Order: sequence, then structure tokens, then C-alpha cells
Amino acid sequence: MLGLCREKQVKKVIERLKAEYEAAFREQEAAIAKLKEENRVLKAHSLELEAERENVASALIRAEQEGGRIRAEAQRERENGAREAELLDAKCRALSRALLAKYPMEADVRAFAAFVGEAAPEAAPEEAALEEVASEEVVPEEVASEEVVPEEVHVPEEENTGFDLDEVISPKEPLDLEKLCRDLGLMEEEG
Repeated sequence: MLGLCREKQVKKVIERLKAEYEAAFREQEAAIAKLKEENRVLKAHSLELEAERENVASALIRAEQEGGRIRAEAQRERENGAREAELLDAKCRALSRALLAKYPMEADVRAFAAFVGEAAPEAAPEEAALEEVASEEVVPEEVASEEVVPEEVHVPEEENTGFDLDEVISPKEPLDLEKLCRDLGLMEEEG
């Protein structure tokens, strides 16, 4: 009877252990399933973040390239503007010297030289040279022995001149001072 009692107790212990192990196994399977789901969600989120990182990286690269293009374009525009200003300055100075030599009107030439000097203050040495030329009394050879008498310049009425104020305010092409002076009768036609 002792053997039978023990056998029942052993079976009972085995049943209890079996139930405990099965419960522990189910808990582990549930934990594994939960971890797999969390892993799947994290992997999906990781892929989204990776795609977003690639988008941000490509946007930064495009922005850097566009910034470089804009900087290069601005540099070209600055250089072109500086060249245009230098050419205009040189043209103004050349015309000023030509006008001074041809029509020695000291006060007007000084005023023009001052205007040119204000327009391009970095060209001060040239301005000083122009001031020296303006201070010298230059008389054209053909009238050296005669008194210089300013000629009256007849300016036709506005409607006959073809003068367009809008063109002066917003020119469509570069200003040609020599042509302008000829058109206004301030210079004689070469020819």
C-alpha cells in the first residue's frame, strides 16, 4: 500500500510539475511572440527613419549644390558689374579729357571731374591727374591767339529732338556719352 501511495504522490507531483512547465512554456511563447512583434514594429520604424535620413541627406546635398551655384552666379554678376563700372569710368574719364582738350570750360570740367570722382572714389589718383589737367588752361591750337568766345548752341524744341525721357531714365542699351554729346551738339561730328 505504501507503494501505491507513493505512486499516486509521484503522479501528482509529475502532474503538478508538468502543469507548471506548460504554464512557464506558454508564458515564454507569449513573451517571444511579444518580442517578435516589438522587433517587427521597431524594424519598420527603423526603415522609415533610414528613408527619412536618406531624404534629408539628399536634400542637404541638393541645397549645398544649389548654394554653390548661386554663389558662383553672384560672383560672376559682381565681376561683370565691376567690369561694367570700370569701363564706364574709363569712358567717362576719356570723354572728360577729350572735352577738356576740345572745349576748355574749366568750371564745367571741374564739376564733371568731381562727379566722376564721387562715382568712383577708389580712382582717386586718376581724379588728381584729371584735376591737374582741369587746372591747366588749355586753348585749342586754332584759337590760341584769339579770345575764346563760347558759341551759342541751338537746341531744337523737344518734339523735334527725338528725346525720350523714359529712355534716359531706363536705358535699354549702354550709355554712349560720345554719341550723346554729338546728338546734343556738344561735340562736332568726326569724319
